[in-house]
Amino acid sequence: MTAAEGNKSTEVLAFLQKDYEMKVRFLENHFGRMWTRFNFFMVASTALALGLFQGLRDGKPLAGATPYPFAGALLALCWYVYGAQDRYLVEAYRAEIGRVFRAIAERLPLPGEPSYPAVGDLAGVRVRRSWYQWRLEPVSTTKLVALFPLVVLTGWLTLLAVGMRG
Repeated sequence: MTAAEGNKSTEVLAFLQKDYEMKVRFLENHFGRMWTRFNFFMVASTALALGLFQGLRDGKPLAGATPYPFAGALLALCWYVYGAQDRYLVEAYRAEIGRVFRAIAERLPLPGEPSYPAVGDLAGVRVRRSWYQWRLEPVSTTKLVALFPLVVLTGWLTLLAVGMRG
């Protein structure tokens, strides 16, 4: 390898490292935005539910309170759309991080190759499960941003159906 090739290789590696760091930081920032949106929708849905149930407590019939479940269902549908798109972006950003990691790994002699894990790669990680620490992949935390709004939507639609029946 010539000195020029060595410099170019070092420059490529430096670029990839900077790209990797930026992508990890972008994912981290996305998590913050995602949970801020989730919290906003959670608070708005809770406020609607409190309004509905306060009216029921005061003796107003559910049939007359259909604006609450209608607004709640519309809010939950919007919440789901945001959550599903946030979930998609999490997977896209993770894939990009993995792609850059593999490009770096090809250029470096990493310890334990080929199984040296990228950031967030939990495939080879073994953690003892117990009642206070476990993970169920189908309902992992980042999937809940889209799954939970569907549960809330189902609840609002049920209340709307009951209220419309009278």
